[in-house]
Amino acid sequence: MGKEKICPELKEFCDKHGFVCPKPKTIGRLIKDLGGLRIYPQRISRFGKIKPIKRQKVLKKPKDFKAKYPGHCAALDTIEKIIDGKRKYIITFEDLFTRFGFAWETTSHASLAAKEFFTLCRKVFPFSFAFMFVLTDNGSEFKKHFSEELKKLHLIHYHTYPKTPKMNAHVERFNRTLQEEFIDYHMNDLLVPETFNRKLADYLIWYNTKRVHYAFQNKLSPIQFMLLLAINQLPEKCKIGWPHTVNWYDYVVLNEVKESLYFYNEKRIQEDILHYLWAVNYDPDGSRIECKYTEKEIEVTVEFFKLIAACLTGEEMPDDAALDYARDIQRKYARIIAQDSEKKITETELYQELFDSYVRHLKEKALHPFIGNESFRDAVKAFPAGEEFKAVDTRLREHITHMVQNLVNKFGYTEQGAKEICLYVIDRGLVEKFKD
Repeated sequence: MGKEKICPELKEFCDKHGFVCPKPKTIGRLIKDLGGLRIYPQRISRFGKIKPIKRQKVLKKPKDFKAKYPGHCAALDTIEKIIDGKRKYIITFEDLFTRFGFAWETTSHASLAAKEFFTLCRKVFPFSFAFMFVLTDNGSEFKKHFSEELKKLHLIHYHTYPKTPKMNAHVERFNRTLQEEFIDYHMNDLLVPETFNRKLADYLIWYNTKRVHYAFQNKLSPIQFMLLLAINQLPEKCKIGWPHTVNWYDYVVLNEVKESLYFYNEKRIQEDILHYLWAVNYDPDGSRIECKYTEKEIEVTVEFFKLIAACLTGEEMPDDAALDYARDIQRKYARIIAQDSEKKITETELYQELFDSYVRHLKEKALHPFIGNESFRDAVKAFPAGEEFKAVDTRLREHITHMVQNLVNKFGYTEQGAKEICLYVIDRGLVEKFKD
């Protein structure tokens, strides 16, 4: 019941006992302070003990969300078919911007199968390195292993509201197309997943490369649409039929080098966020304080607020904007502490939101600190045993070694090829070329 429905009942009780009845707004504030009035039904074990109900809050897709470039948001869903009394499952994937589709019959409905399917999607979809958001319903297959994999990849997992398939309308429409054009004609093949998936792969190749899509005015297939995109203009424009072409090779190798150079230090990021959450409660007057969460001393200055705000938002801020941002975070922090002071700060939604934002922008800006550094180029050229490589500081050597190893292990380059591709990115100025 809401505050408006409670008010008449409460007024009758107050009048009877001579109390002053609070207004609906006051009742609403009290409900909020108490964390809601809903009492969930209790589950009893066979031993007569109450089973605790673990309800986790999940992140819902914002109402105004719109995919702005390939890989910005990937949507997944599951098709269920019953044949000869057996349940068969086909997990589906669609990129919301390019409408690129993929599907696969799995032998299980568990979250591990969904995780393995998403790994396949990352191999098949050309822009998988740009994944940022993943949209699914609340099915069990998108929990546990699947959710853990997204956290490991530092992707943000959006959920639809229960029984609201229209929030994932694009992949639902893809499901219908897939059923009407392929699955309904190959129902018997579902009994043998290998046969079904082999035929499905042929259909999906045709679907993505030749079949025109209504989203593109029935003139282009998803792959044809990708080939017409001007990648450096994607965040600002979303028009069909741009008269631009893209040097795909430049764009792909730039992102391979970014992905390889990205150095993820979870402990350092965690410290930065915890220090920031504690520091926003103080005036930035240069005073030194001890952080409650790390027991380390930090200096609270405007420069500190600007530095962390830049890491969290991906853009430099003037003093006033950085202070406004810190005040906004402080309000959210105070609200969380007031609601549940016993909860670990690292388990709160605010911390997770800041952590994901920090990691995402760290990855996007991975190359920026090295672009203007001539020593970086010379050290890459001299890697692994040249004098120029040995002459640079230890941290820079670690970054270059990390980058080359990732290019070899993740993308299949030889060591020499990895060096050459990095030099190519630097000398051609690809960071500026594809700058938003």
